[in-house]
Amino acid sequence: MSILNVSIYFITYSVLGWAMEIILCSLSRGKLIERGFLKGPYCPIYGIGCLLILTVTDQFVLNPFYVFILSMIVTSALEFFSGYALEELFGQRWWDYSDHKYNLMGHICLKNAIAFGVLSLLIVYIVHPYVLISLSYLSYYFKALLVSFAVLCMAIDFLTALKKIYVVKEQ
Repeated sequence: MSILNVSIYFITYSVLGWAMEIILCSLSRGKLIERGFLKGPYCPIYGIGCLLILTVTDQFVLNPFYVFILSMIVTSALEFFSGYALEELFGQRWWDYSDHKYNLMGHICLKNAIAFGVLSLLIVYIVHPYVLISLSYLSYYFKALLVSFAVLCMAIDFLTALKKIYVVKEQ
């Protein structure tokens, strides 16, 4: 995999993850819910998670059970360490599963681990093959332009979010 394609996968899954989270949270609460650390239409933890899942499960792709179990472990570890790090760095929680059964410090819970395992099966067996085919139609230059634009937007968004958090903390 080239760095350009990995970047495209990251962007694609960050956007798809953001859309899924906005839709599910909004439907469950009956109103539009804006979530996440960043303001743009992407959630990098989903991009990172999908890249990890695709990498870790690659040699087990012929066994959906292994893909499911590995995905549960990988996504739970990512969610736990991300939640813990965000709380330590910024003194805020972006999610809290303390009221769910079988949770660990409120950062992860069994219900979400199972859901991420199922979503990972969809990514590995349905979504990613479609993404691969779709990207084969894009030129190298278009991909490079897309990645450059997305990285610039995410970097500005990240720096703006950091500034906002630290300004709020100082007050």
